[in-house]
Amino acid sequence: MPEQLANKLRKIKDRVPGERKHITVLFADIMDSTALTESKDVEDAFGLLATMVDCMCEAVHRHDGIVSKVLGDGIMAIFGAPIAYEDHATRACRAAVEMRDALFNMMPDQSGNGVQNPSFRIGLNSGEVVVLSIGDDLNMDYDAIGPTVHLAARMEQTAAPGKIQITNNTFRLAEAVIATEDARSVEVKGFSAPVKAFVLNEVRPEGQRIETSIRSGLNRLRGRDREMVGLRDALDAAMEQRGAVVGLVGAPGVGKSRLAYEASQLASKMDFRHFFVAGSPEYLTRPMHTVRMLLRNVLAIPDTAKIDEVLKRLEALTGRDKGYLEPFVIPIASELDCKIHDKAWNVMEPAVRRAKVSDAVVQFLMMLGERTPTMLAIEDVQWIDPESQDILEALVPAISGNSLLLVLTFRPEFHETWEQRGHYRRMYVDALSETNAREMVDDILGSDGSLDTLRSKLVTATGGIPLFIEESIRTLLEDGQISGDKGRYTAARQVEEISLPLTVQAILEARIDLLSQQMKEVLHSAAVIGRTAPEETLRFVSGQDSSSFEDSIFRLEDLDFLRESQIFPRREYSFLQNITRDVAYAGLVKNRRLEFHRRVVEFFEDGEPPSKVENQDELVAILAHHSFKGELWTKAVTYFLDAARRAVGKWANKAALTALASALEALQNASDAEEISPLEADIRRLEIKYLIAQCRYSLGEFDASLQTLNEEKDLIERVSNRSLAAQCHFWISHIQCRIGESGLAAEAAKVSAQTAQAVGDLLTEGKANASLSLIYYQTGDCASGLEAGSRAIELLTKAGDEYWLGMSHFYVGMIYMIADHTTKAAQIADTVIEIGQRITNPRLQCYGMFLLGWAAVASGDAERGVLICGEAEQNAPDATSRAYARAFEGYAMLEAGQTHEARELLDECTRAFEQFNFPIFTSWFGALHAEAIRRSGDADAAAKAAEKSLAIAERINHPWGKAWAHGVLGRLNKQSKMHLSPDQNRALADETFRQIRDSV
Repeated sequence: MPEQLANKLRKIKDRVPGERKHITVLFADIMDSTALTESKDVEDAFGLLATMVDCMCEAVHRHDGIVSKVLGDGIMAIFGAPIAYEDHATRACRAAVEMRDALFNMMPDQSGNGVQNPSFRIGLNSGEVVVLSIGDDLNMDYDAIGPTVHLAARMEQTAAPGKIQITNNTFRLAEAVIATEDARSVEVKGFSAPVKAFVLNEVRPEGQRIETSIRSGLNRLRGRDREMVGLRDALDAAMEQRGAVVGLVGAPGVGKSRLAYEASQLASKMDFRHFFVAGSPEYLTRPMHTVRMLLRNVLAIPDTAKIDEVLKRLEALTGRDKGYLEPFVIPIASELDCKIHDKAWNVMEPAVRRAKVSDAVVQFLMMLGERTPTMLAIEDVQWIDPESQDILEALVPAISGNSLLLVLTFRPEFHETWEQRGHYRRMYVDALSETNAREMVDDILGSDGSLDTLRSKLVTATGGIPLFIEESIRTLLEDGQISGDKGRYTAARQVEEISLPLTVQAILEARIDLLSQQMKEVLHSAAVIGRTAPEETLRFVSGQDSSSFEDSIFRLEDLDFLRESQIFPRREYSFLQNITRDVAYAGLVKNRRLEFHRRVVEFFEDGEPPSKVENQDELVAILAHHSFKGELWTKAVTYFLDAARRAVGKWANKAALTALASALEALQNASDAEEISPLEADIRRLEIKYLIAQCRYSLGEFDASLQTLNEEKDLIERVSNRSLAAQCHFWISHIQCRIGESGLAAEAAKVSAQTAQAVGDLLTEGKANASLSLIYYQTGDCASGLEAGSRAIELLTKAGDEYWLGMSHFYVGMIYMIADHTTKAAQIADTVIEIGQRITNPRLQCYGMFLLGWAAVASGDAERGVLICGEAEQNAPDATSRAYARAFEGYAMLEAGQTHEARELLDECTRAFEQFNFPIFTSWFGALHAEAIRRSGDADAAAKAAEKSLAIAERINHPWGKAWAHGVLGRLNKQSKMHLSPDQNRALADETFRQIRDSV
């Protein structure tokens, strides 16, 4: 090994373990070495083979590759690790070609006719490996991830004599500089499909791709008509000496810079001068940096310029004489690091000097616009230093009445102070709409029908971010998943996902590899922590002392890996590019990732949470995520359950379901690893399933909610936690009640109450009685319903659960309404609302309000009922609650004479109840919808709707729904499909209503 390469390895030896790298593996082998040396003396034969192997090694070392193994008469070599190179594939190809040429010349003439027999083969593949260690003798061990090494070996074994065979991965990484024969398919053991391979012929001397100009590389501008009109208007305003400022605000990659470029092209056509400067996070703490760079760009003077040269450029640009410019020369020259000999200036108070500099810069830029229309583009304003921002804030109001246009680009986190200025226009540059994104994809891909599925995937995966669209398509082309020319691509194979370009990975890995081990620890820690990393967390996880940590942070900021994204109330860091975080995270081997995630858990479990996170919900979410990623399975179950319960409490049921799915996965892993006993696993599983059922119910997925618990019936019967079993029986009852299975619901509620009573669980016993109260309401047994409701209120008052106490009152209020005790029901509605307000529960407030609205309608004040039910809708926390409130609002509208509006609203709500599989309300509000249709004058449609409602009510034995349906059919004065006359229908309705009232 060359000493220079050995020295490089010695420097990094202590920081190699635990890294994943993309590399190129080379295998080279002398074929049939016995036959090659059989006619030679033993020593001569040994010498020939040793010389050939040395030749191979020298070719590898010349391109900074590592000979990992010498395999008798062949070698295995690695390029791109332990020292990462973004051009590792190109280096390997160069080494292979040089090796081939040297070996060919060394081959003996075995035929006697002066022709060498090329008895060697070389194979290459690029992929991912894990660096395990570098020994004291600089030997290195690797463990391949996937088929990387195996496939490289198979490329060598299947190559023709004297040839170099490379995989498609290697080809696409080095494609710009290599010449190959056409691709062929190679059968490789262990691969289900043939592998695409190429024979490498040569590597061209030029080692870099030819870069295209920005103009030739631009795609058609899509979806930016509004922005371009705004920019043209601003240029016109500046041309007319009305001055203009345009703020282009949007997320990275949406195309703010592209719009600034397009504005500069328009400006050139309109004879504007235009200048450009950009803010940078690296220089946020360097006073006046952005202004200094702007002055250098405008004045076009070297760093070593003297004050006289500054004056000459000022005169040339402004057309003003020395006498006029004298007050501005020294302040401007001082910011350009010119040596100032003026004594008065040098002894001036810093604050006074700063004010003079600010005034001089503003006046100079104003003079530019006075002489010639001028456009100044300042990009990334969120990253300009505070002093430069002060000057910008002074310049913005001053340019009104001048031929100066400022085009500013910044991210949403920057808040401008000049938003109210009349000559300022703020334009938010959003991601492309789905239509425009599709058009951009079509522009690049073309119209081939084989890409239709890919188009949709690209639009979805890229989120309409133009930069991501461009890079993703470039990656697909390099991956061989599409083929052809721009605008005429076709599908080469089905694209499963949009992946990160290998070339980008290589570049970022090479940059990361240049960092010291301490800096890598900080960077990897930040990648594990998340999109943002609080300073205190980052220091703990990286395991560094304050001095080393601060030095690493400073260097990582200086190198544009991290930026300080927040100072108060706690300092936080984030990656400048999320793609860098992804690559840094992927570079960690599993054990190191686990270690870092576990450190995060340790940090947040130790100490006072308020000092580390903003709220307890955030803390639980962090602990759940990192416990799972750290494979602390038992902890992950606990934290995800906690997170789910918190989400349910905020009516964030979809978020809760996501957490519960992770909890189930963690529980399975904990059971497989025997971290948890079978008894405890049963309890945890049932807790998770119980919460899933609740979430599904709240989302209106009643059938799915019931199925979730029905699947666990055996577990419910055997689980040792009988209180939990009682809760499950209660919830089964609750759902069955909602879907109209009143008999089964009553049985489950009674089992729940008995089981809860046996273990002294007042809360669940109270909820079970509340469920019975609702069941009896639905079956029209008001007396039993009031008895169960009173028992529920008594138990829940003792248990202290105000939510279910409020729900129990609500059920009792519903019973009083159908029993025609309107005043009593209204009083109870007020109680429900008061409880909801007291515990800040929007569902209780919503339910109490539409109950109160119903009571108002029944009392003859339908217009007030409309208003109250409308307010109930505003408080609805989810789709089902909203449907309830709107349904009662429709009823109130009907009684208030708003027939058309009521018909539309009741139709919408009846359909919603059908979708939710809530037949109780489907039958009742279906009947009300039929009544609205009747009042609209469409008797046939009304009869059809009423008969449908009646059929549902009959099926589930819902007296209230039957009574309303019979009433509508009776008022239609026509015979129903059930062969009942109008009088018979009216009589049935009256009798059913009477029976319900008399049951109290």
